[in-house]
Amino acid sequence: MRRPLILSAALTVASLSTGLAACGSSASQRITAVSATSRARWKPAVRIRRVLDLSEPRGDGAIVVAADKRLELVSPSGSVQRLGQERAGT
Repeated sequence: MRRPLILSAALTVASLSTGLAACGSSASQRITAVSATSRARWKPAVRIRRVLDLSEPRGDGAIVVAADKRLELVSPSGSVQRLGQERAGT
């Protein structure tokens, strides 16, 4: 009974992957994006070393950041607060 479920899940993942891969392609292979007058540039709001992952904004607007083997909380004002005192992996 478990084998049909695994096969069904594998087929679903394969079909979704194929569909997503085809989303950006076209028959003519022409790029149809509108040209920008200037390039977009990232401007750092806060300096945090070795960022690995970010959460979506919480209810208060703060973002949890996984960086340098610890969690940090970045408030909407830009202040950074370390979450927890123990280091991950120790």
